[in-house]
Amino acid sequence: MADAITEHDELMRIVYSFGICHEHPGTFVLTSIRSTNPHHEYIGLYPKGFRFRKKMFEDIDRLVAYFQRHIDDPQNDSAPSIRSVAAMVPMRSPATGGSSGASGAVAAGAVPLI
Repeated sequence: MADAITEHDELMRIVYSFGICHEHPGTFVLTSIRSTNPHHEYIGLYPKGFRFRKKMFEDIDRLVAYFQRHIDDPQNDSAPSIRSVAAMVPMRSPATGGSSGASGAVAAGAVPLI
């Protein structure tokens, strides 16, 4: 009987982890795996806390508690994703004249000074 409870607990366990979103500065990724498919959700970092699923959280512990309680809640996809919001923020790159830390980068169409 104890084995059946353990197997059931294993089936109900949800693995999740946090990662850094390199494509969007100031954004983290919460990845969870319920069965075999990973699911990714973005978390915004703000001066007053974290934004997740259109809600603000003062600390990461409250965000995790909310996630664990509301993991099955349907997501509202009508709001702009973090990708579309981040697309509005210009990122600096050598192609646009910004600096990526590499020396000698020249903006597209610019004439290098010799």
